[in-house]
Amino acid sequence: EPIRLVLVALPPLVLHDVALQIDLRFVHRRQQPPHASGVQPEHQWQEVTRYPYTDAQGVVVQYVVREECAAPECVGGDGRHKRFTQLFVTRPDRVVRRRPEGFFQVLYRAPEVIAAIRAGETVWLMEGEKDADRAAALGLAATTNAQGATSFPDDLVPELAGADLVVMLDRDEAGFARAVDLHDRLSPVVKRLRLLLPRSLEEKSDFSDHLDSGATIED
Repeated sequence: EPIRLVLVALPPLVLHDVALQIDLRFVHRRQQPPHASGVQPEHQWQEVTRYPYTDAQGVVVQYVVREECAAPECVGGDGRHKRFTQLFVTRPDRVVRRRPEGFFQVLYRAPEVIAAIRAGETVWLMEGEKDADRAAALGLAATTNAQGATSFPDDLVPELAGADLVVMLDRDEAGFARAVDLHDRLSPVVKRLRLLLPRSLEEKSDFSDHLDSGATIED
């Protein structure tokens, strides 16, 4: 029987099978407001973190690079003026920006995910490497995908076959759209699928915000 999902403002990390009732007609993309000065800042991007993606054998095949704007006009606000770029490893001493022909997508922390599925342990699919690393630090088998919340590659669907899967969503429009997309595509292949939201009701809250509020994975 297909899993039905509902996103509600429940204490989010109580593990419920829930039904999803989102009318995407009411999911509107907000226009970005102009900068307070009326002039868009000239970005000065600086690399902050480089997240390695490995294949099943632990060989690095890709990096996701987090960059933040260091320009004075970018500092402040929610502190998240950032972008992500991808680098691909074509041989041990060569990294390129252009995706090589025939490149096969991999999950973040792929060896741990494979081991968890084989052992019947729960796999946590997060939005972003930062949250995946924080979940892993708590002893969870956690992963994510490159290319953003709403771009889960078709290549990766079979990689989660048979998983007891928890999808941790950000509390924003992209997170809700991700819920619809992943439910439709993953429920036919996983053993069980659960969708969770962070406890915080603030827009754009994520798993890290949930932990930073003092909540735990049991809350």
